[in-house]
Amino acid sequence: MRELLKFDSFDIMQKRVIKKGLKLNHLFLLDYLIQFFASGRANGRLIDGDKKYWLITCNKIVQDLPILNIKKRRALMLLRDLEKAKLIEIKQVNTRSPKYYVSILL
Repeated sequence: MRELLKFDSFDIMQKRVIKKGLKLNHLFLLDYLIQFFASGRANGRLIDGDKKYWLITCNKIVQDLPILNIKKRRALMLLRDLEKAKLIEIKQVNTRSPKYYVSILL
């Protein structure tokens, strides 16, 4: 078994992925988020202490990653799974908004 998984924007140990219960969809999404935020095309940015958060919506994820073949609800579930795995941190704009500020914790 290869110990290290290499993506365009990050490397991660397979054991860590398995331990956290993550699937390939999670890793594709994480790679996408890192690349999108680094590209400078993300519209909003929030700085809270030493953390930077970028604005994203589930619609954007669904539109930009058709290979995942998911709907908005599943995109949110994948984001929440990444948050539980402590790979990202999420701040919701407000309770009725579909907009989320995301910080990468890698």
